Amino acid sequence: MKFLPAAILVVLIFGCASEPTYIEQLNTRPTPTTAGQLRQECDWINLEIARMQNIAQYGATTQYALYYQMAARTNIAALRNRSTNIGCRYR
Repeated sequence: MKFLPAAILVVLIFGCASEPTYIEQLNTRPTPTTAGQLRQECDWINLEIARMQNIAQYGATTQYALYYQMAARTNIAALRNRSTNIGCRYR
């Protein structure tokens, strides 16, 4: 029973931790080191850009249209930045 208050405190502190943003998660992705990894990462980036564009289009039909479009544009800009930084030759 001595450890119960400490356990509750730990749960409260870590339970309130925020999730990393999409851009933070993107920035923690490892840099590709081989041509195959680069191709795979560039393909993933292209798929993510298409997914974000679909989210923005869907969001345009809701009451939160501006929020969805702004978030999608921000994420697409981050994806394009990563694409340029790692040397993708196509988008």
